Amino acid sequence: MAPRPAGSRMRLAVRRVHLWLGLTLGLLFAVIGATGSALVFYTAIDAALHPVVGAGARALRGGVPARDVAGLPRLSGGGGGADGKAVGIAAAPASEVSQLGPGPRRGGVEEGAGLRALRGGLLERDVAGLPRLAGGGRGPDGIAVGTAVARASEVSRLGPGLRRGGVKEGAGVRALRGGVPARDVAGLTRLPGEGRGPGGIAVGTGVASASEVSQLGPGLRRGWAAEGLGERLDRAFATGSARFRHPGGKWTFEVTGGGGAIPARYYPAAMPGHHAERLMVWFSPDGGRIVRVERWGGYLMSWIYQLHMELLAGEAGLQIVGWSGVVMLVLLVSGVVAWWPRGSWRKALAFKRDAAPIRRLRDLHKLSGVGSALLLVVLVVTGVLLALPNVMQALLAPGKPAVPASAEVPAGARPVSIVQALDAAQRALPDGRLVFVDMPIGGSAPIRARYQVPGDPHARFPASYVYLDQVTGRVLGVHDARRGGVGAQVNLWVRALHDGTVGGMATRVLALLMGLMPAVLFVTGLMHWLRRRRQARRCSTL
Repeated sequence: MAPRPAGSRMRLAVRRVHLWLGLTLGLLFAVIGATGSALVFYTAIDAALHPVVGAGARALRGGVPARDVAGLPRLSGGGGGADGKAVGIAAAPASEVSQLGPGPRRGGVEEGAGLRALRGGLLERDVAGLPRLAGGGRGPDGIAVGTAVARASEVSRLGPGLRRGGVKEGAGVRALRGGVPARDVAGLTRLPGEGRGPGGIAVGTGVASASEVSQLGPGLRRGWAAEGLGERLDRAFATGSARFRHPGGKWTFEVTGGGGAIPARYYPAAMPGHHAERLMVWFSPDGGRIVRVERWGGYLMSWIYQLHMELLAGEAGLQIVGWSGVVMLVLLVSGVVAWWPRGSWRKALAFKRDAAPIRRLRDLHKLSGVGSALLLVVLVVTGVLLALPNVMQALLAPGKPAVPASAEVPAGARPVSIVQALDAAQRALPDGRLVFVDMPIGGSAPIRARYQVPGDPHARFPASYVYLDQVTGRVLGVHDARRGGVGAQVNLWVRALHDGTVGGMATRVLALLMGLMPAVLFVTGLMHWLRRRRQARRCSTL
């Protein structure tokens, strides 16, 4: 028999390497990929599994049963619904209130489907001459316009169809889409006080606690006093510290921008990295109470995260995941090399539906691998860099922000308020969007505000920071991600490419599908190999 050409021997060797790696490590790659797919929608899945966190934040989206708001605070100076629970829109500028769905409930009484948040913009001339409600008064057709709680500039665009007294209002008003029948607002209490803006513009209905409104901005008004993000985080910090407080620890508050519960992490001790002991704590939207506490790794989504990131094995598992990613790159490249056509590309890319099952399995494995190889390489490379930060430093040299020391808070004293700290931080990065706030408990660590600045692709884990003194709130340092070198700029894209957030929902769905591809390739490759072995045994017995 003539010896095989060198090219054929090389291709055979590559196929054997590919087969051996796939059979020995394919299951590991499938687990890492599948868990990564689940993490693409981490927060949404976790919120669905724990509705108690969102019960006070749904802002009547589609209706909030009275049982969901049991124990929620009542409006100051005024009641809510029949059962005394405040569950609707409070005294907030309409521009700060997100759209409400049909069927909101007030004390178990279903409101009209037309009741909406007041969205958009409202000019004073659009409501000139409209009499304000007096004691729950309505127009001749029984439609309630609202109560006076905000300046005209604070009112968002309203939907079409606001009618008061049977008269259609101007396009800029268009409140309460379609109107609210009188029976749907019967018995609503007015907001406490006579507070309203210079124009006396009526913009809302007094049926709920402000903390129950979804997506409230800094201008949130309760009664007639403004309450912003800083005040709510200060209250959450005080509420959390009353229950969990260890010197040297810290609180990290996440600013989701989506209303609802305030997510936070509590670190009992200063321990860097993925393995720091922590508690996950969720506060009510106003920060006044804790609605959920979980140990990191003790609930499903965090357990999946640990399995994906470190195989539940700490630092050793992190190293295994990182270096197994390098092996997976070899597996992907060897698969492409083994497939690379020597003749017709059309034949190499064909899927023969009428062929024998073993051939269909081979084609499915081949086309799945070739079709996803490039995107899988992106996911694997970025995953390796995230799991092996030392490798990232060696390749990209993005550098690490210098962390300045803060003056220590004297015994018995309190640190500067989050309101004051955020005010200074925002001035330091005026075009940044706040994402996290770290509040240390004692020690010399500074307050840290984490921002997304224009050009930073990751909305949840951006790379710009403002460091502030615990005692005075003075800015100690600013790390602006835009000022880094080439390596730092490339580093900004690593996580966004890995979790698919770089292009919004479309790329997140694509990342989810790509995460499942290692499992598809493992199953099809294993089944094809088993069928070939079975056929080989049958032939050998003949």
